[in-house]
Amino acid sequence: MRLFVVLMCVLFLAGCSGTPKQSRLQSTESLEKPPEMAIKDPIKEDAKENAITGDEKPRRKGLNSDVYLVEDSNTELKIKRNFDEAWTLLGQAIRVNNLKAIAKKNQGVYIVSYKSGGIFGEFNIFGTSNDLTYACKVETVENETKVSVKFADGNEKLDTSSLKDGVSDYSYDSSSKLLKLIYETLLNEVQ
Repeated sequence: MRLFVVLMCVLFLAGCSGTPKQSRLQSTESLEKPPEMAIKDPIKEDAKENAITGDEKPRRKGLNSDVYLVEDSNTELKIKRNFDEAWTLLGQAIRVNNLKAIAKKNQGVYIVSYKSGGIFGEFNIFGTSNDLTYACKVETVENETKVSVKFADGNEKLDTSSLKDGVSDYSYDSSSKLLKLIYETLLNEVQ
């Protein structure tokens, strides 16, 4: 039995050995090659996507000249769109800024909860929230839509008792800050 095992080992080694010229794999052409992957340059890809042909207008983000602040008022802006489009755009601006809002389209009002930064920003010594409620009224004026922001009380009604000539007397009223935030969002971000 031992002789048989030794004889098998000798035959196996003799069969596997050979001269280098007799190698089974003289060429690597028959071996499988991994696929080649094209490397994309993100800057060039972006330039191709944004390339402008003669017929196309440049893509813009925001309403640009379709939204503007009303002169002599720091709580009103106008959008050069019909009511439904302006309503949708205002809703998008509210969502972009992560503001809590209740939409009452039949009344043309968004009731918005806005945290105004006071003297110390968002810091409050007593730990209570300084979210205030504002009414964003949307109404059609001629061929445009007017958006006005006014301070509202906690019952979601417009508090007109404190208005003097249409301007709030609250020192903590941030109607103009909220309108400016909405304006900047409509101007630059919402389409």
